[in-house]
Amino acid sequence: MKVIIGVVVFIFVVISGLQAIEKQRAKFYSQLSNPVELLPSDFFDDLDDVEEVNVTITGNVKTPGTYTLESGCFLQDVIDMAGGTLTNTDFDAINPYLIIQKSITIYVPQIADNKISINQATKEELKTLPSVGSILAERIIAYREDIHPFAYLDELMEVTGIGTSIFDNVKDLITL
Repeated sequence: MKVIIGVVVFIFVVISGLQAIEKQRAKFYSQLSNPVELLPSDFFDDLDDVEEVNVTITGNVKTPGTYTLESGCFLQDVIDMAGGTLTNTDFDAINPYLIIQKSITIYVPQIADNKISINQATKEELKTLPSVGSILAERIIAYREDIHPFAYLDELMEVTGIGTSIFDNVKDLITL
């Protein structure tokens, strides 16, 4: 009887440890989007803290809307909650393994010809986008070089001077 109890306790400890490792792995990979940052000193302190985030997903998905998930989930989890993608989805413009850490809005675009990569385009290529002139093109390039490459299309709105109206004008014309 003591052996059985010992085995059960051992299995419980192993399973708990594996769950903690998976949480840390998700946190670790989410921080790889900016490799310059080091792991914070409290990295292992909050294993049991689960934060919920609201993710609004629009565009080429079956059921656009706002979904509540745990921080650390993948973009693919949000897409699945939205019923999946529709035909003609531009999978080059989204990263299904993007780890969601904060409440954000994600736009899933359709395939279009001659899309411009916001992570690779020159100033002149960016200027061909509607409402994007020299100054905004320079800011886009500065953001991707000085801060980090864009991880998702909606992140373009973090560039000073680009709001929802400009983003709505260019979202079907750009890719990562």
